[in-house]
Amino acid sequence: MKSVRKVDFDPTAPSFRSCSDGLNWIGYCKNIDCSIYKQMVVICSGFGEFKLSDEMSKVCCPKCKGSKTLVLRNIGFVKATWNIKGILTLPNG
Repeated sequence: MKSVRKVDFDPTAPSFRSCSDGLNWIGYCKNIDCSIYKQMVVICSGFGEFKLSDEMSKVCCPKCKGSKTLVLRNIGFVKATWNIKGILTLPNG
């Protein structure tokens, strides 16, 4: 897994960029009226069994609570074991 990257936590990070154990979503708020407009945010989902497509529609900006203006970029896991199940669909042709 070449794209896995481990990063250290910064204790001075703002609260909207704090991770917790389990699944964490990383995104950017695109609400021009939000106080953290265009800044990276982290949304913590914790532990459990998740259907990512369902969870993506539930996450929102921690400041303005907007879900339609949140652009998700990645997910991260903290102290978590994970696996992914899915269905491979191939293009016709």
